[in-house]
Amino acid sequence: MAEYRAYLVGDDGHIMGFEPLVCADDGDAIEKAKRLVTKHSVEIWSGERLVTRLNATEKPDGEAVSHEIKDGRMMPKK
Repeated sequence: MAEYRAYLVGDDGHIMGFEPLVCADDGDAIEKAKRLVTKHSVEIWSGERLVTRLNATEKPDGEAVSHEIKDGRMMPKK
């Protein structure tokens, strides 16, 4: 298993927070990070290597947001 980080990227290009991921490979990391993409893009990194950037998508009205930023970290909403 490899360690990855999924960084939430603001509209201005600045990092808003991250979530650590432990995945079997790049494809697994991409699938796990897809659930984090909302109004902000997500960059997936493995150490110093950029795996990919998942572009922001608008969630339909009424769909619950599953994560929030607390202390610079992406956390599941309770």
